[in-house]
Amino acid sequence: MLVTVRVVLVSVGVFAIVAFASCGETSDADKDITGYLIVLDEWNIKGRGGMPLPAVRAGTLDITVRNSGTTLHELIILKTNLEIDSLPVDNQVVQEKKAGEVIGEVEAFQAGDTERATLRLAMGRYALICNVPGHYQRGMYAELEVVP
Repeated sequence: MLVTVRVVLVSVGVFAIVAFASCGETSDADKDITGYLIVLDEWNIKGRGGMPLPAVRAGTLDITVRNSGTTLHELIILKTNLEIDSLPVDNQVVQEKKAGEVIGEVEAFQAGDTERATLRLAMGRYALICNVPGHYQRGMYAELEVVP
């Protein structure tokens, strides 16, 4: 009986390690990416492995933005105090000047492409949005917290 218990515990331990190692697993396309990865698709903005965007430290941030969707997307980075899901919209686009301060932008790019940018971020709250007409309203926004 004691041997069986040890085998079960070892088996459970190995399973837990394998399961933990698989969490947030990156795809083959992510393996050559270093730095902060932002993934755009219909209708999400996520981090590496499809996870929410992790907080970052204030300062310079090199980002890689991948369009994993099937249509054109862009990324606008806004410093804002407004609720991320309630930014002012007119004619299906966020009114960027009314929503906050534009800190950076990756202009619209095709599905399957990857772009890079360097941002200088102060401590605070940022909205990351796709401002291709209609995309924000479909849920293409995320919050990024910048900490000291």
